Parts: sequence; structure tokens; C-alpha cells
Amino acid sequence: MQIALDKDHESTYYFDFDTKMEFLNSSPSSTQRSMKTLFRHSALLEQHYGKDLHSFTSKELETLLKSLSSVSLRSLYGNLSIIRQYIAFSIEMNYSSLHKNTASELNNKKELDRLFQESNRTYLTENEVVKMAYEAENAQDGIILSLLFEGVSFKDEYLELVNLSIDQVDFENRSVTLGNRTIFISSETTELIRKAFYEEEYWSVTGFENRKYTVAKGTNVVRGIRNNSKVTKHAIRLRIARLSDLLNEGNLNGRTLNNSGQIHYAKSLIVNGCSLDEAIIKTRQYFGLPDNQTAISKLRKKVKSNLMEAKIKGDKVYEKNQRYTGKLLSI
Repeated sequence: MQIALDKDHESTYYFDFDTKMEFLNSSPSSTQRSMKTLFRHSALLEQHYGKDLHSFTSKELETLLKSLSSVSLRSLYGNLSIIRQYIAFSIEMNYSSLHKNTASELNNKKELDRLFQESNRTYLTENEVVKMAYEAENAQDGIILSLLFEGVSFKDEYLELVNLSIDQVDFENRSVTLGNRTIFISSETTELIRKAFYEEEYWSVTGFENRKYTVAKGTNVVRGIRNNSKVTKHAIRLRIARLSDLLNEGNLNGRTLNNSGQIHYAKSLIVNGCSLDEAIIKTRQYFGLPDNQTAISKLRKKVKSNLMEAKIKGDKVYEKNQRYTGKLLSI
């Protein structure tokens, strides 16, 4: 049975709620906050797999750990340790269907190093996003990836995406109006918006089951199923998590998609003659980022870091190890 856990996360549902509470109450109070955070995150994949975390396979645990985007190996190990303890507790109490602790299979330096590297891939290319968007079973899912990459914000619980109406899309000029700013979208995204809007069937994969639902009628681009004409923030997170698993892209989330789009946009501006400073200002405005020094510094750091570490694909590149000056080197 799935039970809503708390008022602040009314759309989050948990399998085996009583087992989780029993485990939490048997654990030191100093660790309970981290455990609750982990359980809240794993709930999305529990719904996708149709079972509780204590019965996840090692492969399913990998998907969960990658999606956490741990900032350090220590943080990754901490999350794995909580999972290992929870599965061990559930097996001992006969709550789990497992006969051995699958988390133990990942509890070694080699596996942790691999998972950390894979989960901290923070930049997706335009071609990768387009490919993933079109590989999605439902256009209603694929369009989420494309729009977040091309400029729709993931902030405020995906508010822009939740409220996006077909009336805001100019198909002729390939643009989307978002409040006081306008973004321009690729021909692929334009076509995907059209497919998503007219899509009538939605396929959901839960565990080993495929279920077909009717997409709700309405004027929103991204919609729910049955009578839910407006998709919820929770449904968007769940859809991205499902795609992350199906496409084997562990770090696929709203933040990564939007950050990747910002980097791609800034680099495109620089290739076409903008200085780094000009590119940062225009990118901040284009993606609707806050107009303050903190937001600008963060954007500058991730763009500059990407430019220093990788070549810009095309006819020109940045010299990898030189101090960035805003000048292009031809090859």
C-alpha cells in the first residue's frame, strides 16, 4: 500500500511506509534526517519499479544512486550505507523479498568510484538531449527534456512547464513566450511539441507491466492522464526519473538539463563573436535566471569550467589548458 507521508510532500508516496517508520525509529536521531531525504527521493523510483526500496536489485540501486548526484564520494558512500542498513533490517524482519543484501554488491571502492563518475556527469550535449527526447516512448515525456534544455525553467517546482499553454508557442517563428521573455526552439523541439500536444495515448512502464492511459484533453502542452489536464510537478519529476532509468542516463534531471542548455547557449554565443561577459549576461536573461551576483557567478563558473575542459564542437575550439581570454583559436 502507498501512503502519503507528509504535508510538505503531499504528492510523494511510499511503499511499505510502516517498515520505513520502524527502521527510522530504530536508528539514531542524528541520522534520521538523511534517511528521510533518501526515502523521499527513492519514492519516485519505487513507483516506477512497483516495489519498495528494500527489494531493489543492484541494477535498480545503481539507478537510484546515480540520480542522487552526490557531491562527493563520502556523500555517495553515506547514501549507500543507509540503503544497505535498510535492506539488512528488512531482510532480518522478513519484510523484503530478497535473500541477500543487493547493496553489498556495490559496497567497494571500484564500484563506488564508477558510480560517482557516472552520476557526476553534469553536461549533456544538444544531440544527446534530442536523441533521448525522441527515444522516449511518449512525446509527452520527451518534450519535457527538450524544453528544459532549450530554456524553460525548472525552478519553482517546474512552474513554467506545468503552466505552458499551446497558445504560448509560435510554430511559424519557432518560439515560446514565457512571461517577459521569449525563447527560440529547434525544429526538432517544435515538431515534438506538436506531437506531444496531439498525443492521445500515454504508455506507463511500472516494473514489468506496460499500461496504456488516455492523455487528458486541454490546452497545456504537457498534460496528465485521464482528467488531469494540467500535469503536476510530481508527475514531471517521476517522468524524468523513469526516462533516466529506461535510457540508462543516471544523472538525467531537471537541473542537469537546464544547466546543459545554459552552457550550450553561452558557447553558441561565444562561437558567434560574443565575449564571455556578454554571453553570461545574455544567457542569464534568456533562461530567466535571477539578476544577482550569485546567479551570475555560478553561471560564469560552470560555463568557464566547461570551456576549459572540453573542445567546442565545430570549426573552432578553445585551447584546453590556457587561461580563458574570450578569444577563439582556429584549427
